[in-house]
Amino acid sequence: TVAGISSIMGTLVNIKWILLPSKAMKYGMLFSACGYVLFSFSTSWSMAAIGFFLISGSLPFVNVGFMTFIQRNLKEELLGRFLSIFSLAEALGVISLTVIFGYLTNSVSIRSLILTGVVLLFFLFTLFLFVDWLKGKSRK
Repeated sequence: TVAGISSIMGTLVNIKWILLPSKAMKYGMLFSACGYVLFSFSTSWSMAAIGFFLISGSLPFVNVGFMTFIQRNLKEELLGRFLSIFSLAEALGVISLTVIFGYLTNSVSIRSLILTGVVLLFFLFTLFLFVDWLKGKSRK
């Protein structure tokens, strides 16, 4: 129920304050990463619920930002094919990471795996910001 309420609230906030796709993705990635940090360092159920609430509430921002960006920048003829291929790659990535993380739990603690994922997420967020900064700098 926490994830559902948070997702609905994130969607309503996204509708109320329509952001540029790049900003929506940035804020979604930032708050998702913060939610994972809270979740991974949680010492109580309430702290874990708050982290999970942040994760679930920020995902609509990433999804709406990405979909808006794709719809604005691809031709209609390619949109369906691209989204099908992207969805397939996403599903394969989720399955692969689930298998890899499941295998790694035999030798490494789950908490350290989550922390590794959080570090990777922050790295991707920083990389995304850096690329966006470079694009903004080259436009000037």
